[in-house]
Amino acid sequence: MSFVKWKFKRRFMFAVALFVFTSPLANCLFLPAHADSKQGTKWGYFPRSGLSVSSDMTVSGIDPGSAAEKVALRIGDQITSIEGHEVSRLSRPECFKLLSGEAGTVCHLLVWRAGRQYSVAVTRSQPAHIAKDQADNSAASSSSTTSGQEKNLDRYLITIDGHTNNTDAIYEKVLIALKLLPAPLKQALLSSGISMVITASRQKFDDGPEGKCCFEPRFKRVVIVENGASTPLGLKRMPITVLHEIGHAYDFMRGYISKRPDFLSNYQEDSQGVTGELTTRLSYFLQAGHRGPSECFASLFARKYFAGPDRRLEDLEGAFPRSFKLVQSLRP
Repeated sequence: MSFVKWKFKRRFMFAVALFVFTSPLANCLFLPAHADSKQGTKWGYFPRSGLSVSSDMTVSGIDPGSAAEKVALRIGDQITSIEGHEVSRLSRPECFKLLSGEAGTVCHLLVWRAGRQYSVAVTRSQPAHIAKDQADNSAASSSSTTSGQEKNLDRYLITIDGHTNNTDAIYEKVLIALKLLPAPLKQALLSSGISMVITASRQKFDDGPEGKCCFEPRFKRVVIVENGASTPLGLKRMPITVLHEIGHAYDFMRGYISKRPDFLSNYQEDSQGVTGELTTRLSYFLQAGHRGPSECFASLFARKYFAGPDRRLEDLEGAFPRSFKLVQSLRP
C-alpha cells in the first residue's frame, strides 16, 4: 500500500512541475535568481549614459535628464546583456569596457524588471551638468583656487573598479595630480573620451606587468594600479605616476606629439648629450624605437605640472632642455 501511495505522489509532483514550467505563468512564478538579488556595492558611474551600476550589475542610480532616464531605465533594473554579450559570461572589467563609451555612441542593453525582459538602446551624450561644469571651469581657470565645479569635473574623469583598503589613499593621490592640471586641459581630456580607472589589479584590464600603471589607447583609459603604490615611496610618487600616464593620454589625444619631427629632433639632440652616470639613471628614457621619446614626453609632461622636488624629474629636465621647452610651449 505504501508503494502505491509513493508512486501516486511521484506522478502528481511530476504533473505539477510540468504544468508550472510550461505555463505562461512560469515567468511570473519563478523569476531568475538575479532578479531578487540584493544590490551590490557601488561599482561604476558612467556619466555619458547618466548611469550608476552596482557590482552585481543592478542599476543603482540614474541622473535626471540623462540618456538612461530618456530610455526609461529604472533603479533596480538588472542588466543581463551588454551589446549582445550575456553579463553572466563577462568579467566585471569586460562589463566596464562595454558600458564605457564616447558621446554619440549607442549602448544596447537587455534588462530584467518585474519578471519581464526589456531591450533598450542608450545613446550616450555629454550631460548638461558636465557641460555646465566645463563652462564654469573655463571661466574660473585663471583662479588659483579649485571651485566646486572643478572638483566635480575631476570626479567625472575617475571610476573605481572595486574597493580595497588602499583605494581611498590612491584616490586622494589621483585627485592631487588632477588639481595640478589646468581646467581647460581636463575639459579637453573629458571631451576626447579619456577616462581613468583605479583598480587593484592591472591584469583585470590587460596582460601588462602587475603593479604598473598604464594608458590604454584602444579604450582611451588611464589605468591606476593600487599595487604600484604598495610601498611608501610608491605612494608618495603616485601623483607623478598619474601625471606621467596622463601625459601619454595627452600625447595620444594630440596625435602623438612624441612622433612629430620637431620633438624627435630635439629629443635626439638632447639624448646625445646624456653621458656618464646619467645614462644609467635615465636609461628608461633612452630606449630604442619610439619607446624612448614616448616615455620622455610623458615624464616631461609630468614635470611641466609637478614643480616639486623629485630627483628623476629634475635629472630629466636638465638632460632634455630642448624637449622640455617644446613641451612647456604646448597649449591644452
